Amino acid sequence: MTKKMCCCSYNIGRAWNRPCEQCPVPSTNEFAILCGSERPGYYIDIYTGQVIDIDECREIPGVCENGVCINMIGSFRCECPMGFLYNDKLLICEDIDECQNGPVCQQNAGCLNMPGSYRCECKPGYRFTPTGQCLDRNECVENPGVCSPGQCIDTLGSYRCICPNGFKATSDLAMCIDVDECERQPCGNGTCKNTVGSYNCLCYPGFQLSHNNDCIDTDECSSQRGLCRNGNCINTLGSFVCVCRDGYKLSADGRICVDINECAVNPGTCGPGTCQNLDGSYRCICPLGYYIQDETCEDIDECSQTPDICLFGTCSNTEGSFTCVCPSGFQLSSSGRRCVDVRVNYCYTKFESSRCLAPKPLNTTKGDCCCSAMPGQGWGDPCEICPGKNEEAFTSLCHAVGQVFGPDDQPIDIDECTANPNICNNGQCINTDGSFRCECPFGFRLDTSGINCEDTNECDLGNPCGNGTCTNVIGAFECACDEGFEPGPMMSCEDVNECSQNPLLCAFRCVNVIGSYECKCPTGYVLREDKRMCK
Repeated sequence: MTKKMCCCSYNIGRAWNRPCEQCPVPSTNEFAILCGSERPGYYIDIYTGQVIDIDECREIPGVCENGVCINMIGSFRCECPMGFLYNDKLLICEDIDECQNGPVCQQNAGCLNMPGSYRCECKPGYRFTPTGQCLDRNECVENPGVCSPGQCIDTLGSYRCICPNGFKATSDLAMCIDVDECERQPCGNGTCKNTVGSYNCLCYPGFQLSHNNDCIDTDECSSQRGLCRNGNCINTLGSFVCVCRDGYKLSADGRICVDINECAVNPGTCGPGTCQNLDGSYRCICPLGYYIQDETCEDIDECSQTPDICLFGTCSNTEGSFTCVCPSGFQLSSSGRRCVDVRVNYCYTKFESSRCLAPKPLNTTKGDCCCSAMPGQGWGDPCEICPGKNEEAFTSLCHAVGQVFGPDDQPIDIDECTANPNICNNGQCINTDGSFRCECPFGFRLDTSGINCEDTNECDLGNPCGNGTCTNVIGAFECACDEGFEPGPMMSCEDVNECSQNPLLCAFRCVNVIGSYECKCPTGYVLREDKRMCK
C-alpha cells in the first residue's frame, strides 16, 4: 500500500517501506503535509482539495480478520463473533482458547480448542459412550494383532506389549518390532543375516554352526576321514595344517601328504645302483659288487671282506668287482674267484724219516693226490706234506674228501680207480662220488682194509656140500659126494633118483629113498637075495 494509506489510516501503520521509514506522528506538520489533515483517518483529495474519510475496512487488507469491520468517520471498529477477542495491536479478532480456562471437559477427556469454540475428545485409550462418558478401550480385543507376534496386556487407558525372543517393544510399548540381532555381531566367525524374530549365521569356511547358533571352529582332523593321510593333522582356528612324515610332501590342495619320488628328485641318490621309489621312501637295488650303506650303493672290497677269495693268488679290488692274479702253475677259475692248482707232479704214498717215499705210478695234481679217498702222504718236488682232513689247509685245497675244486669252482670227483689202477687186489674198483669201493668176485670177500679181496673158505661156512665131503680151493670149493648122491646145480650133494635113471632096476616096483632105492614085490612074492627080483 502507499505510504499515505499506511501512515494516515486510523490506528494502522507506524512505519512504511524497506528500509523502514517511520510514519509521522498525528497532529504534527509532517503528518499534515502527508495526510492533508492533522487527525488520522482522513486524507486530502488532491483533485478536489476536500478532506475524505479513509475506509480502513476496504483499504487495509486483513483488518478485523475473523470478525466484521465497520468503517466509521475518521476511524473503524471491529466486531468479533463469540469465541473471539479483538487484538488492537494486530487489528484482528483472535480466537479465545477456552481450554486454558481450567477443566472444561469430563474425566478421561481432553479439551481441543477450535476457532471460536472448543471440543472435548476422549484421551487415547478411551472411547466416547452414548452417555457422554469416556471409558477405557480394550485395545487387545479391538485390535487382536496389535502386539503380534507378542502378547497384548490391557491397561487403564492404554495397553502394553510383551514381546517374545527376537522381538522388542517400542518405546511406548505399543507394538513388537524385530530385534536386529546382527547389530551385536553374534556369529563371530561368520556372516549374520537377520530374519523376523531371529537370525541366521552363514559360517566362514572352517567354521560350523553350534547349538548356540554361533560359528565355532570345525575340527577337520576329527571330522574328516582320510585328511592328512601319511601325516599328522593339526587343527587350527578355521582351518588345519598337515605335518607330513618323512618321505612325503603336502599336496597342492594341502589336504593330504603325497609320496616324494626321491629317485626323480635326486637322480644319482643310489650311485651306480638302481633307485626304486617306495611309498614314503625309496630303496637302492645295487648291482653285483656293491652293498647298501647310508642309503646308497658303495663298492664292496671283496679282497678285505672275503679272506679266502683269490686263494693261492693275489686279490686286487676294482669298482664293483675284483681281479685275481694267479701265480705260475695256477689257472683262474671261470668265476674269477679262485686260483686252481694245475701243476702235475709225484704223489707219494709214504712219508718216513722226514722223507717222501713210494711215488704212485701216475703223476697227478696236488688236489688229486691229497684230496683222494686214498690220499697220498706227500706231493711234488720238493715234497709238500698233504694236509689232514681236519686241517684248515685241507678245506682250502679240497672241496671235500674225494673231491677237488674244478675250473668253475664246482666240485669234481676224484676217480681213485683210474689214479690207482691196482688199488683193489683180486677185485674190481668201482668209483663213487667222493670215494670208491672194491667189488670182489665169487669166492672172495673184502678184508678189513677195504682194498684186498681174499679167498672165502666156503667149507667153514656151515656144510655147503651136504651129503658129501667139502674141499676148499682158491675162489671156490669142491664137493666129493657120498654113494647115492651127486653134485647139484648149487654145488651141494643131492640124492640120486635111481628109479628114474634105470626103469629096469627092480622086477616089479622101484621106490627111491635118500641115498639109495628099494624094490617092492606084489602080494604073494618076496625079494630074492639080490634085492631086485621077486620069487
